[in-house]
Amino acid sequence: MDAPGDNLLAEFGSVVDAVQCAVEIQKELKTRNAKLPENRRMEFRIGVNLGDVVEDGEQILGDGVNIGSPYREPIRSRRCVHLWNGI
Repeated sequence: MDAPGDNLLAEFGSVVDAVQCAVEIQKELKTRNAKLPENRRMEFRIGVNLGDVVEDGEQILGDGVNIGSPYREPIRSRRCVHLWNGI
């Protein structure tokens, strides 16, 4: 849907699909990173949230979009999937 800065926003048909995708991405990164020197590895934090998303022209708004920003700083661990909003 969108890629502002160093973020990626994706929409899924279900929470199950979103979580499965996040887990598969982390598994694939782990496999690929194992073959690389530490300074070439890519590690990501992935957050999954259940919330409304509204498209308004070029903007994407709503609870499902804004949830990530307050959690971004306190979460320092990488190679993980974080779930919010009753997921």
